[in-house]
Amino acid sequence: MRWLAIVLLVGAGCSHELPDPQSAGAITMQRHCASCHPIYAPSSMTFPMWEMKLDAMHRLFVQRGLEWPGASDEQVLRDYLRAHAAGG
Repeated sequence: MRWLAIVLLVGAGCSHELPDPQSAGAITMQRHCASCHPIYAPSSMTFPMWEMKLDAMHRLFVQRGLEWPGASDEQVLRDYLRAHAAGG
């Protein structure tokens, strides 16, 4: 039973419905994140958790020799996540 609760919680965080879907932040998240994995709802984590996740993804991109989004796209994404994160 416990594993079912965990699966349901993780699944609830995955969403193709983003808040403010026509915003630059939602579009940036779709363009840069959805190309590799399902999109997580911004409200699934607090902003400090998102910052840790973005930093981890940046390190992963470097390790794999992938191009990280430019500074302006990264800032748009961070602003979007800050505005829609849990507890925000």
